[in-house]
Amino acid sequence: MDDVGHGIRGIKHVKIPVTDLATSGPWYARLLGLTLAREFVEDGQLRGVALVDRDTGFDVSLRDRRVCASRPVLDGFDVVAFDLGPRQGLLDFVRHCEDIGVPHGPLQERGPDGAAVDVTDPDGCVLRFVCDGDGPAPPFTGLSFSSDGAVSFYTTPRLPSVPVSAP
Repeated sequence: MDDVGHGIRGIKHVKIPVTDLATSGPWYARLLGLTLAREFVEDGQLRGVALVDRDTGFDVSLRDRRVCASRPVLDGFDVVAFDLGPRQGLLDFVRHCEDIGVPHGPLQERGPDGAAVDVTDPDGCVLRFVCDGDGPAPPFTGLSFSSDGAVSFYTTPRLPSVPVSAP
């Protein structure tokens, strides 16, 4: 087996800076179906939490933005994309958002990359939820977005110094 990914098995956790752990902790737990696994206290103050799905090991951690390096603000930035598998998984997730009263963006068709829906957290950070496309994905697909949000696709990389994976 080739040394693909240098032995990396996956992402251990995603850590998102938040302004209020008491608001964001329950919001993320409810949206993603997670439970509290760890709290991180520094100098007597709660500064972070880890929320997990114990069956899968899926982990989203939250960190008090006031004690993050540079106090990052991610308003409008899609910091992470969650893979929901086949299209039905994405449709079920949209229904879940509606059932719990969490607003979401429109379904964004992404051609061979499937589709996506964005959800904005209490701090304005965008969480993207994606589903599989139909059929096998090509080795490379470029996406070009116009100012009106329309997407088109291209097949020749604009960053030629990075290798393209084989089909």
